[in-house]
This record gives sequence, C-alpha cells and structure tokens, in this order.
Amino acid sequence: MMDEDEVPFTRLTPGLRIICILTIFLLVASALGETIMFLYSWFFDEAYSQLVQGYISYAPVLKEYAIPTRGYVYLGTFFLACLNELPYYAAMLIAAFLFLNFYKGKVWWYGNVVLLRSVAILFIVDGVSPYILGPLQILLFTFSQHPLVNIYVGFTSDGVRVLIIGFTLLVFCWVLAEARYLFEENEYILKKDSQRKA
Repeated sequence: MMDEDEVPFTRLTPGLRIICILTIFLLVASALGETIMFLYSWFFDEAYSQLVQGYISYAPVLKEYAIPTRGYVYLGTFFLACLNELPYYAAMLIAAFLFLNFYKGKVWWYGNVVLLRSVAILFIVDGVSPYILGPLQILLFTFSQHPLVNIYVGFTSDGVRVLIIGFTLLVFCWVLAEARYLFEENEYILKKDSQRKA
C-alpha cells in the first residue's frame, strides 16, 4: 500500500473546489444545527412528553403505567435519544472530512475509503438503532413497575431507505478498495519493470 506522501495529488478545478467547500459547510451546518435543535427540544421544549405520547400510541398498554417525568427515567430516555441521533450526525461530520480531502486534492488517498466506509456503517447503524433502542426505551419506562419487553417487528420506509443507502455505500467502498489495490499492484509492476530495464 502506498504511503500518504506517495499518493498523487489531483488538482481539482476552481468550480469543484468551491462545490467541495459548500458541501463541507452544508454538512457541518446540518449536523450542528440539528444537534442544537435536538438539545433545545429537550431542555426548553416538550420533547420528553411528546416522546412518551408517541410510545403510548405505538403500545397502548403503556397507558396502564405511571411513567415518571423526572429522575433516572428522564435521564435514561435522553441518553437513548442521543444514541439514536448520534450515528446520523457523526456520518455528516465524517462526510465533511471526506470532502475536505477532496478539496485538498487527496482524491486517491486510502483514508477516503476508510471515511466513506465509516459513513456507510453509520448509516446502517442509524437504520437499525430504532429497533434496538425502542424496546430499551419501553423497558426503561416500565422498569420500576412491571417491566414490559416489546419487540419491534417490521421496517419503516425511512429505515429501509437508510439501510439501502448504507449498504450501497459499503459496496461502493469495497469496489474502491479493490480498484486502488489493483492500481497499486500495477504501479509496483511497472516500477519493477522500469528498474529492471535500467
């Protein structure tokens, strides 16, 4: 594998460099803006009560429980909500680093494959996490009384869409890694051949 210093730089056109900067700005602004809105909804709005009502509409049996509005249940719910949002925001910030490498001319750097693979995995985690965190949330609501274990069955259209995008990016990373390996192997053969002729 080539060292970072050996990877050829690709000089992008000024137009593409501007587009890369705009993309970086949009990705970072989206991640930070949505994070601020998420925290605001929890500390200054009614995110917790809306979340509880959403779970009650999904599992009407929760109406029989006295769900606490403070204490460890509130903090645990906030923690689970953060875990649910984290993969998406992390994917946006990692994608910003990817476009920063493009802007710098590191188009063929192997680190880009690693970054893109990380984005793909985070998208897959983002699509799967509600089906893991949802039952944990219901268990947390009911833990102090009669613990209720609820298993999610089925997929939402948004969840399927995110999983497809993540899987597609993962396959794309696989293809890029193979292409880069073949490129480096070819470069090594050509270098050896030129040394032999010299």
